[in-house]
Amino acid sequence: MSEILDELRSGGPCSGDIACAADVCADAANRIEALESALKDVEDYLSGVADCDMDQDGYVPNQEMKLLVLVRAILYGEDAP
Repeated sequence: MSEILDELRSGGPCSGDIACAADVCADAANRIEALESALKDVEDYLSGVADCDMDQDGYVPNQEMKLLVLVRAILYGEDAP
């Protein structure tokens, strides 16, 4: 994904070629869609194993809960459930 962004920033082989730039953007959109789908699968898995314990200082999330919070922040931003 980063190579697509680098290519767009530098002008790369698509410099001035609208059709080529459109193809690069379409490829990036497809990759983003695939990443979003994969992250939703990860979110679904993590929601089943995320948990936290209680100690003298309060709640302590397990690693899966920490990752679930991160995945939801990436997927939903400030609107994370």
